[in-house]
Amino acid sequence: MKSKTRLTTFCKDNNLNQFQMLVIRAVIGLFVAVVITRMFTGRIYIPYIVGLAIILVGLAFFSEYLRNRKSR
Repeated sequence: MKSKTRLTTFCKDNNLNQFQMLVIRAVIGLFVAVVITRMFTGRIYIPYIVGLAIILVGLAFFSEYLRNRKSR
């Protein structure tokens, strides 16, 4: 029980600012977009990757907004 409290306190104290969160989500979004594009088309096509990455990052921020709105 004590370790759970420490972990929760650590997570609350270790907040990332919005720019760092954007960079992390953009990098992960690009990686996932490359994998998805490669899986369905068999090649790497830059416009598809960029478009899919923008959609994925936008959905990540939208889901965070819904999660924060629900908790208030």
